[in-house]
Amino acid sequence: MNIISHTDPMTLRDGNPLIMVQDCGAENSLEVHFESEESKKAYLEIPLDEGGHVLDNPDDEGFDEG
Repeated sequence: MNIISHTDPMTLRDGNPLIMVQDCGAENSLEVHFESEESKKAYLEIPLDEGGHVLDNPDDEGFDEG
């Protein structure tokens, strides 16, 4: 599956096609476009959640605490 996002995830505005991050796996790829280099840098500095859990839900049950 290939996913292309033209919406800057930091500003929620249309991104610049010349400023992007591309991550390609064996069968999957993700391409994200950014409005500016500053926005791209801020996105790349977000820590990854390596535990496989949603960051705002520490319960193992997986229920939405809404």
